[in-house]
Order: sequence, then C-alpha cells, then structure tokens
Amino acid sequence: MLQFDLSAFIRKLSEKGYATAKVLPRLGGYDITFISPPNIIASKGSSVIRYDLGRRLVQVDNPSAPELLSTFSEIENTFIEMGNELQKCILFYEVQVKAKLTHKKILVKDISLSDTINFDLVTVPVFFTLKDGEPNSTKWFSLKIEPIWTTWNSNKTSFELELVYRDSRANLISFIQNFDKIFNEIIKRIISSFGG
Repeated sequence: MLQFDLSAFIRKLSEKGYATAKVLPRLGGYDITFISPPNIIASKGSSVIRYDLGRRLVQVDNPSAPELLSTFSEIENTFIEMGNELQKCILFYEVQVKAKLTHKKILVKDISLSDTINFDLVTVPVFFTLKDGEPNSTKWFSLKIEPIWTTWNSNKTSFELELVYRDSRANLISFIQNFDKIFNEIIKRIISSFGG
C-alpha cells in the first residue's frame, strides 16, 4: 500500500470490535506497541491482522476462507471510511498458503548415477513458478513442495506446500472462494506429470 495513517486505522479497527495494538502519541507522530511479534496490530475471532512497516503491507491471517474474506472486506471498508480510494492506494493483492499433503512418494524422479558414484539420486524438493512471470510484478505464482523428512521412509510421505499467488483483486477472491477445487486440480496435474 501507499502510505496511510496507521494509527487512525488501528483506532477504527478497535471501534469495530478488534483487540488492537496500543498507539501512543509522541512529538511529531506516534509509537505503536504491537500485540505480539511479528507486527500484529489487531485480532478478532480467528483473524489476525499484521502490518509490515518496511513493506507497508497489511496482512490478514485466517485458516478459514470465508472468515478470511469477511475480515478482508472489513479492512477494505475501513480504508474507504478513512477516505482512501482503494485503486489509488493499494499496489497489489497477494495470497499466501501453507499446507500439508500426505501421499505416496510423489514428485520423485530417479537420477541414475550408480555407475559413476555408486548410488542413485531423486529430485526433491520441487518448485513451480508462473511461466514467463516476473517475481517482482503484480502478477506472480509460485508453489514449493518439499517432503517432511521424518516421514520419508514410510509408504506415504508428508509434504509441506508453500504457495504465493499475486494477481488482481477479483482473481484472488475467486481463488480463495474456490481454493479446495483449484488446489486439488493443481496437485492432481502435478502428480500426473511426475507419473504418480
């Protein structure tokens, strides 16, 4: 986001029933005592709102997609109530997802080296990105899939997935609303491309 009055934003969230960080006035500005690290400025129910001072980034954490979207809508409305035009002050929208997947040993390709170094290798982890994309642009997608090594010898392996998707507001809301269906399809096609 572009610069905005963070102290007024925190006060507005408090008026809407959020537990908020303390804002203390000081000469020439204010000091913020965050609820807890890293940079939590507000919380309500299972929603947590963070603000990254360096990147000017407002972040909503919630494991439930409907609750996440509700909090997101409430934040946007708060910005509008403060007199901000969203199209002018928001530089980009982004979704970050961390998840676990348990499956047979997927995403593994053997690399035969036994004739050279007396053992074979497998490819892990796997990283996917937007084809012809630019990580610093307003449109980006990346997915990292990595095994959780404590389970590597079992028949089924647990994998940790980290997804970052940056796009238009409408595309990200649709992605969140249809996350299970979209994510399952992504994983299905990745598994089939590795012959799983």
